[in-house]
Amino acid sequence: MAIKSYLKNILEFSILSKDKIFSRWHLTELLSFFNNSILFHQFRPKV
Repeated sequence: MAIKSYLKNILEFSILSKDKIFSRWHLTELLSFFNNSILFHQFRPKV
């Protein structure tokens, strides 16, 4: 599960980061990535 550890690293980094703008950008990226992956799995064509 490389994606899980990747997301966890971004979350931890965002929380620990002193740069709030940067961390907010990271969280936004994380959420959009998460939403896109959910949409991808939801509407993936059934093979």
